Amino acid sequence: MLSIYQSHNLSDLFKHLALFLGQKQQNPFQPLTILVPSLAVGRWVQYEWAQVFGVCANLNTEFPANFMWQCFSNIVPETPKSPILSPEAMQWRLFSALDPQKLPQDDIYQILHRYLERTPQPLVGRWQLAGRIAQVFGYYRTYRRDWLAAWHQGQLIHKKTTLDNGQKIEKPPYRHQEWQAALWQQLFAQEHHQQGHLLIDFYEQLQKNPQLIKKLPPKLAVFTTVRLPPNELDFFRVLSEFIDISFYHFNPSGQYWADSVDEKWLAKMQLKQPKRMALYDKGHPLLTAWGKQSRDTFRLLSQLSGGEQANDWIDDFEPINVKHLLSSLQSSIHELEHEEEPTWHLAKEDNSIQVHSCHSLTRQLEVLHDHLLALFAKDKNLKPQDVVVMLPDIASAGGAIEAVFGTVSKERYIPWQLTGVASVAENSLWRAFESIYTLTQERFTQSAFIDWLSLAPVLTHYGLLAEDIEQCVLLLEKAAVYRCLDGQHRAQLTGDATDTDDVHTFLFGLERLLLATTLASDYQDLYAGIQPVAHIEASHFNLIGILTQAVSDLAARRHSLQQRQAAPVALAQLQQDLVYFFVAQVGTRAWDMLNKAIDSLNDTLLISPTQETIPLSLLLADLRNRVTASAPGAVPGGVVHFSRLGALRLLPYKVIAILGLEDTAFPRREQANEFDLLSQDDQPRAGDRSRREDDKAMFLEALMTAQENLLLF
Repeated sequence: MLSIYQSHNLSDLFKHLALFLGQKQQNPFQPLTILVPSLAVGRWVQYEWAQVFGVCANLNTEFPANFMWQCFSNIVPETPKSPILSPEAMQWRLFSALDPQKLPQDDIYQILHRYLERTPQPLVGRWQLAGRIAQVFGYYRTYRRDWLAAWHQGQLIHKKTTLDNGQKIEKPPYRHQEWQAALWQQLFAQEHHQQGHLLIDFYEQLQKNPQLIKKLPPKLAVFTTVRLPPNELDFFRVLSEFIDISFYHFNPSGQYWADSVDEKWLAKMQLKQPKRMALYDKGHPLLTAWGKQSRDTFRLLSQLSGGEQANDWIDDFEPINVKHLLSSLQSSIHELEHEEEPTWHLAKEDNSIQVHSCHSLTRQLEVLHDHLLALFAKDKNLKPQDVVVMLPDIASAGGAIEAVFGTVSKERYIPWQLTGVASVAENSLWRAFESIYTLTQERFTQSAFIDWLSLAPVLTHYGLLAEDIEQCVLLLEKAAVYRCLDGQHRAQLTGDATDTDDVHTFLFGLERLLLATTLASDYQDLYAGIQPVAHIEASHFNLIGILTQAVSDLAARRHSLQQRQAAPVALAQLQQDLVYFFVAQVGTRAWDMLNKAIDSLNDTLLISPTQETIPLSLLLADLRNRVTASAPGAVPGGVVHFSRLGALRLLPYKVIAILGLEDTAFPRREQANEFDLLSQDDQPRAGDRSRREDDKAMFLEALMTAQENLLLF
């Protein structure tokens, strides 16, 4: 059985969730399962559960896609242990198939041949091309499974438009479709077709053997739904025949608005299809402009449960208490009440909605800090955990946030934290590891070397202290070290084979320093053609030895990045170097995260093996993507949180501040991928991905969940 609860209040949705899952179970050891759209919502549910029941234990919060795959694995024996058609696995298989020696010379592939011929770095260019194609194939697997089914049958997709009179008009074919269809059919069609039968096999297994139902949770809750891809929609429809499923949907309006569309879009489409557009209404302008994603989710949920049975669609929309401008606007959206001439009266002391215009992000943060201090002074019940600050790009704003919120006096200090971004320790381990191979591919300046040496994992490996770095800089400056490992390295970078002078290179400087350790400190003459550095004290000898060892370690790997070898051998080298340099980091989150990325890459290479030798740079590029993707999710806590816009979406806060709303940063532009056929589809479907619509939906949710103040910068 499937039920859907909807409300504009997350706390009310949680009350229904607690009633559904809080009942006594036959098996007390059976964990309760709640599917959530983000780590933040899952953590919020756990906090609320502990507050209501006194403790939160044996409560699992999962992502829908992971739960679906887990169910398939438990019921269908033939389910692969890991997705064999993940974008990462497809990228490696495409990389092998795009080898110019293997890629057919047919006309449809000529565009790929031209791309590969023009790229200055053939292997890197082929790797990037494979990644772009794998990305769009991943989109099709999620949003256009019917296209892939047609390609599997050897058919192409044609654009068609149906007019009001029923006439179908053929449009120009999709650009780049022919070679994409051919590659898909050659590499992935059969496996995708077999995976497409997983849901059918899942259903048949449960029908034949009802005992298998015991491997599923007796009840399943889906708490808030941001988007519903077609494969998940079909899965929930099948699963609801065997267990009870309850959806808890955040809906900004208690009125029916599934047919409400943006006024500008409606006016444009009425000229093309007037009869069809008569079914639509322009609705509330803010809701239709920002709520397309919520409207599409509502439509998809209605396909799961249309209200034909009693209690399968339950609304819980309490009237909004209008007490200030913010709540007036929320009530207007909730009730779909829009007046062309607004009649609201703004009280003099009403500052519930504020729009600030500042010349820079730093100034925005300064104004925000002052305003938060004023709010805390005015309302003694307002706590730091009641405030959230959202930015479109949180990673690059970390320095400015630290400068404004982290350097104030004690009496002006507000507890704060960056959430949803990798910690300094996690970033420093990856930077330290990657730089072992990449530093010598550049000019290898003294400053770049010192930056690497200053990273905490590197300091630990060489037994240095932070205060030793200043002495290292002084020693290198005394030795007149500027850039490059040696003369050969300089010639390689400049492209001039005759420019092999060692002067001012690390070899030049370290030889002078090492010689100084064996001679008197006031020795000024040349020795074996080398001028020793004067006035080197015995206390510096250990640092000179460490500098020499560090530079030697980097020099030993100067050719590793471009050296071609079998993928398993190259990966083993990476693992060996990771242990050699950073074994002291074992047990830290940064170590676990990096090792997990390496294990994941190893699994991918087992699924999609490549027979040709590859440079280490490709493996590092893959690892960089995996490490970036594994950044921790944002979670609520007991301080003012700074998070990426959308990371803490749907959660209620008394004060919500959104910074960086410049038109160039918000809403985000779509990252252009010329191979993406979805961008050419002039008839988008409910649930289609869109970064711009994502941002608009997040803004609408922030507006509806702010309880006291909405601050816009």
